[in-house]
Amino acid sequence: MYNNVCDYFVLNNKLVDNKYFKDFEESTCYEVFRVINKRPIFLKEHLDRLAYSMKKMDIGMDIKDIRKAVYLLIEKNESIVNNVKIDVSKDNFRVYYVKSSYPSKDMYKEGVRCITSSIQRDMPTVKKLNMEYKKKIKELLKEDIFEVLLLEDDCFLEGSKSNTFFIKDGIVYTAPKEKILKGITYEKVISIITALNIPIEYKLIQKEGDIKIAFLTGTSIGVLPIREIDGKMLYSSSNKMVHDIMNKYNKLVEEERLK
Repeated sequence: MYNNVCDYFVLNNKLVDNKYFKDFEESTCYEVFRVINKRPIFLKEHLDRLAYSMKKMDIGMDIKDIRKAVYLLIEKNESIVNNVKIDVSKDNFRVYYVKSSYPSKDMYKEGVRCITSSIQRDMPTVKKLNMEYKKKIKELLKEDIFEVLLLEDDCFLEGSKSNTFFIKDGIVYTAPKEKILKGITYEKVISIITALNIPIEYKLIQKEGDIKIAFLTGTSIGVLPIREIDGKMLYSSSNKMVHDIMNKYNKLVEEERLK
């Protein structure tokens, strides 16, 4: 389970000492966003998605109260660059800093190794806690495997904690939105792709197809090239289109940080 890594967390809009932190027993939806120099990155978008998840799970918490709790947490803790998690159940919500890790420079330069699995997420469009799913994914992430790519009928859907994009003949492909959890980074990257006048198609790509260029997107990773899928080598890290998208996204994050 996640643990609070700072001195305080916020429970139902009250600042609470870390010694009182414990697991939620209720069914929860959640959201994770990045904080850089005490600035929450794309907070509005993350809260909009949280509100959607809450509605789908029939949870009636006030999103305005949760927003206030976010700023209370950031004000009272000294963490500079970290991720913040929001848990929401029927009766409670809490906001807290979680242990966070980010890809190394070499990972961005060379790409990362991925494997595939037919594991499916319950309610894929909703960001909800599913410990059985997390346990299955954790068992697959061995050695230097960075991500598990989820399949449907031998076609790529998304990563276990990321979204996936593929490039072929100058066209970007990603799964239909109704089949996946639409990440905030995913949506930002789609806007970047459109602004760069790169064609994009929402369709499933077969695992056994001629895949040479692919990348992941996510809150902690930004835009991250894929080097290998199930032992098959890709050439993503040297692709100009991937680099253009990555650079535009990094610039967008920096602009958000400076607001």
